[in-house]
Amino acid sequence: MQPSPRPAVASPSDGQPTPELPAARWRVRAVAVAALAASLVYLVWRATATISGAAWWLALPLLALEAHAAASLGVLTFSLWDLNAVHPPELRRTTEHRVAILIPAGVGPLDMLLPTIASAVALRPAHETFVLEDADRPEVSRLALDLGAKTLLVPQSSGTGASLLNHALAAVDADLIAVVEAGWVADPGFLTDTLGYFDDPKLAVVQTPLCSYETATSGRWTARRRSERAFFHRLLQPGRNRWGAALWCGTGSVVRVSALLDIGGVAAATPAPELATTLRLHCRGWRTVHHDAVLTRGLTAVSAGRYRQERIQRGVAAMGVLRGQNPLVMPGLRLGQRLAHTFALLGWFDGWRWLGYLLVPPAVLLTGALPLRVASGSFVFAFTVAFCLQRLAVIELVRGRAPQVPSAVLDLMRMPADLWVTASLVLGWGGNGPAGRRQFSAPPPLLYLLQWSCAATAAFAALSFVGLTPVHYRVEWVAAAAVAWLVTNGVLLTLAVRRAQAERSAGERRACVRFNVALPSLLGDYHCDVVDLSPLGATAVMPASLAREIEIGDVGDLSFDLGGRLALGVEVRSLRLRPNLTLVAGLEFTPGQDRERALLALALFTVRAPLDLVEEEAALVFSR
Repeated sequence: MQPSPRPAVASPSDGQPTPELPAARWRVRAVAVAALAASLVYLVWRATATISGAAWWLALPLLALEAHAAASLGVLTFSLWDLNAVHPPELRRTTEHRVAILIPAGVGPLDMLLPTIASAVALRPAHETFVLEDADRPEVSRLALDLGAKTLLVPQSSGTGASLLNHALAAVDADLIAVVEAGWVADPGFLTDTLGYFDDPKLAVVQTPLCSYETATSGRWTARRRSERAFFHRLLQPGRNRWGAALWCGTGSVVRVSALLDIGGVAAATPAPELATTLRLHCRGWRTVHHDAVLTRGLTAVSAGRYRQERIQRGVAAMGVLRGQNPLVMPGLRLGQRLAHTFALLGWFDGWRWLGYLLVPPAVLLTGALPLRVASGSFVFAFTVAFCLQRLAVIELVRGRAPQVPSAVLDLMRMPADLWVTASLVLGWGGNGPAGRRQFSAPPPLLYLLQWSCAATAAFAALSFVGLTPVHYRVEWVAAAAVAWLVTNGVLLTLAVRRAQAERSAGERRACVRFNVALPSLLGDYHCDVVDLSPLGATAVMPASLAREIEIGDVGDLSFDLGGRLALGVEVRSLRLRPNLTLVAGLEFTPGQDRERALLALALFTVRAPLDLVEEEAALVFSR
């Protein structure tokens, strides 16, 4: 049987990282070193030949901002110097290790837990799959049993993933545990591609990138969130391999049990258990590795508001770790690990540099102060060379994964949250303090205030140029440069505010990713075309003449061909007529079809094979 057209899933990976070509790697390094050298020369010249003593209160902060930008380039160079420091092992289809997959169930719906269990149970080589529960839900136990997994009830749990994992360490007989949280699906190569790393007896963790199934209709917000996620998981994490400082992120990882037991288990009494656990492992001499190939993917959509709030919580947690486990002074860390972990934590302070960039032009234009004492030609030449080399170095270092303007807009959007986060370090706020409680609606008021201040300053400067204010610009080229800087800031702020407003009004459209398909199907006895499909339901298009035959609330079977016939019970949840005389039906799968929906989930998310082969394989798995 020939397979029908398949869903437009994310591009399948062979599970192995793609190495960077030597020529490209050396080009990146050459540009970065040249930019750092030019920045150093520029800063020395600025400090010795351009500072205006009369306006030192503005000249020194401006120099500090430029020095911070150069230092950030140095940190980026350190972090992204080598993305291929770890060579992936050969595939392991068998292993002598006892392997258990742990699925913290959380409190989410069973619909999101089913694909996770189905994909985990179907993995190779042989292993056990446990669903970790801190609430005795019989429906979870039934689902796990139907799909070939076991349920592990964790009594008196604090409800955190750390406490669930720590209980499992004592209850599960395994050498290695793989963690896949509910709402994530594992690629068929999740174990075979990562188990070879554990030939090293000091290897504690293999972390894989966290990625979500996202379609082209997800919008600009999704694209920016995906870009930021890619920057961390596909650039920073591989770069940290060089320094032995890859972070454990929880889900999408394989962990050596003896390593966790050596440090007393997962760090539970901290708001950042993964980061704290990583630091403890490194202090004890254990290694962590980032395997740079996507082997797990998330199913749920995350709204802009929820994402921003989660960022605030992560930041406050990171500041808590910085207070209690400062990598600079923790015993047992190597120099590279100290620097890598410290730089990661200090990255939360970049919001203050952005605030300085926004405040300097108004300070110049509203006061008429001269922070520079230098000829225009000399400054323009030196600044242009240093600035262009810095921008070129950043473009090369990020390997095209973080476009400059969208990245700047995203930095501005998260700046208010980052300011609160870093203030928590000084003011001692915890997760329940102002930074933890504040719901940063989009856009935050600070962005509005800064946007209007740019407009007001521009109007004031225009009046000053024609002599209608008490402020006089003695050196016009300095004032003109400040105006150009102000206009640039205003454009970026306007983009940030508009995009934040759009994210706020967009809302959540889908609880789970849906794949665009084109599947001729049968809804009961009626022919239709399924145009999108997910583990929760489908959308079917049919002739408008059927509007009199089908009503909301009708229950029937939806059958289609994915290289094998699959039929699922559905309920009609919505109906709408299109202008092109077609009827669009929103269908939800009815309860009690665990095995059928598991087969669908495997076919959609993890198995690149016709459904009849999926069913044959699953029959062996689900019968355990």
